Amino acid sequence: MDDFLWGVENIADSLAAIYDIGLIQYTLNALDSDYGIFVDALIDMHGMLAFDDVCNKLLVHEHRIQFLKHHNNGSLTHSAFVSNIVSSLDAGSNPQP
Repeated sequence: MDDFLWGVENIADSLAAIYDIGLIQYTLNALDSDYGIFVDALIDMHGMLAFDDVCNKLLVHEHRIQFLKHHNNGSLTHSAFVSNIVSSLDAGSNPQP
């Protein structure tokens, strides 16, 4: 019985992974050009991402885009400043200009 149940669980896990891959592909294909770099980065990632992980990363990226659009000035091009913003968004805080 243990082997049978392990087999059923293995099949369920495989189906869930296939479902997540389909959801991720559908979602990434529907994004506009603002997300091009994000999509490229996800495609280049090694290992399996769950759909929930992709959703969380998308939300962080969206906040970053909105922040950069709202605070668009010359100081935003400095990579350390942008990196600091992304780190703050990942941590769930509201970055201050």
